Amino acid sequence: MKQNVIFFLFLLLISFSCKKEKEIELNGHIEGYIQNVYGQKIEGVLLKLDSYQAISDSLGHYSFNNLATNTYTLSVTKEGYVGQSKSIFVEAQTTTNQNFELLAGNHFLNISDSLLIASSNDSSLVVEIQSSTEWSVLNSSSWLSSEITSGFGNMELVFNYSENMSSESRIDTIKFVSGNIVKKLVIKQYAKLRVVKYVGIPGNDELNMSDSVYILFNRPINVNKLEAPSNYEPDLNYVYTDDNHGIMFDYAGGYLGWEVPFKITVSDNDNQEFSEELVVPFYTQKLKTNGEITDFLLINEDKEVLIAIYNPSVLIKYSLELDSVLHIYDLSSYLAPIKLTYNDYNSLVYLVGSYPNIEASPIEIDRPDVYTLDLQSNSIEHAFKIEPLEEEHPNNPSIYPMDMAFTKLGSGLIILKNDYYSGFKVRIIDNTINDTIYPHPEFEFNEPPFFVEVYPNYNKTKLYLNRFSSKDNFGIYDGFTKEISILPHEIVGSPLMVPNQKSENFFVGMVSNFYLLDLENNESEKISISSCSNPSADFIYSFDNENLVYLHGSNYFRILDLNSGEVISSCQTVMYFNDLTTTIDGKYCLATKENSDDTFSLIITETSILNWHLNKR
Repeated sequence: MKQNVIFFLFLLLISFSCKKEKEIELNGHIEGYIQNVYGQKIEGVLLKLDSYQAISDSLGHYSFNNLATNTYTLSVTKEGYVGQSKSIFVEAQTTTNQNFELLAGNHFLNISDSLLIASSNDSSLVVEIQSSTEWSVLNSSSWLSSEITSGFGNMELVFNYSENMSSESRIDTIKFVSGNIVKKLVIKQYAKLRVVKYVGIPGNDELNMSDSVYILFNRPINVNKLEAPSNYEPDLNYVYTDDNHGIMFDYAGGYLGWEVPFKITVSDNDNQEFSEELVVPFYTQKLKTNGEITDFLLINEDKEVLIAIYNPSVLIKYSLELDSVLHIYDLSSYLAPIKLTYNDYNSLVYLVGSYPNIEASPIEIDRPDVYTLDLQSNSIEHAFKIEPLEEEHPNNPSIYPMDMAFTKLGSGLIILKNDYYSGFKVRIIDNTINDTIYPHPEFEFNEPPFFVEVYPNYNKTKLYLNRFSSKDNFGIYDGFTKEISILPHEIVGSPLMVPNQKSENFFVGMVSNFYLLDLENNESEKISISSCSNPSADFIYSFDNENLVYLHGSNYFRILDLNSGEVISSCQTVMYFNDLTTTIDGKYCLATKENSDDTFSLIITETSILNWHLNKR
């Protein structure tokens, strides 16, 4: 047994020795001497071999041992001498001798430039190198390249660069290294000359300010030529803006919601010329739909819009921030949507309308069915069907949901009509009991007021009811008590009613007089407008002043200051521009537009454009 152990240890020792010898055979060595021009050995020379380093001894000798087979760069430096560097290939089982003879003096390295500007196109540039010794180039750029990465003495080095296709300029730094000397070259490449932004700005007829156009470029420009449509006669007199990065010029006839073609040719300081035909919109963004837009609803903190399309029967979820369609809901198996309502209590969207994918004129709600959309799961469900009451006339019951709104407390109101747009009924819908509908005890069979519209207030605890005609009164539904109080108020015609989403006030008016009303029946200053048919309006939430309102009617857009009772801005709009609504953050104003090809568009305009001239007053 003892003899077996000794024999095993002997074999293990032989195996280890063979393995060690095999490893050593794979390595090579570098050694040599360093002297001056007189043959005198130089002590204390620093030698760097990639990541290794050594110091020459008193005999000028140095060595690097056990090096893997590879090509190395060996550099030598010492104060008072001109440094050198050499490329050395190390072979296995070989000692490479490399001696150096150093010249007295200080080595130097200079480059012709520290900053170079490259054009946006692909091209090249030249750098002059002056040096008394070897040097190398460190370049990690993805768009700059050179065939030469090291050299000796003076040389012209060519750097090639690719075209800059991005919208921004780009910068990279190249290092030139010789011993402990490092020179840096910064190369900046401009982006291609291009238009960054262009927009039409509606004018202000109240101040005799014309519509205008603003065009912004990514670099300073000189305008070579600016052309308007052929049927436009006045000269286009532009002024430079934004440190010559942009221009602005008047253009009479740029209606809000419209777009106008222009052609512009410019050049930059490098004589790079750029020409483009622009269709300048007098709005910010637009979503065109194949069917008629019957309603739209701001959701997700007013960052998105849910758009109801009649035929084809779909809902479109659209992002205002991304200017992108997020989802399309096919409703062909459910209904043609006409009215959308969001319920804060259960986070569902309620949909009412007509039969899907059917041509109809006029479009009207003629189904007693109510559907819900869950925005989280994207599921659509049949919520309930409105049944006639026993007391109603069997041939003409009020079963069609003309409008509805909800408090966040679990109840709401639904306004019903019959086939003849009469017999308006106000009923309570209880979300806490599976959307149970029951008559309101005071407003089911009584005489007027007849309510036809209902809106939530700013904190979703009350609902505001709009009346049918001037002889009726406004109503206030309290979500806590479920009672409706009357706000007696007389106004000519069927009134417009727009609740403020930040206070208890609401905006009212029709045809001639427009003003604010609070729950104490107090009126603001009134503004009389001679013609404002089919009005729509909303508050301007981009200012602290709660009494500023956007109003549209009769193809005219106005800004009303109800503190002073003045129209402070006005401009024309395209035809069929309707349903004006603003986001609660005050950033966007939305409206619908019927197009000439029987399609519809949702027009979105940043309020900064609509308010452009307010600071000129």
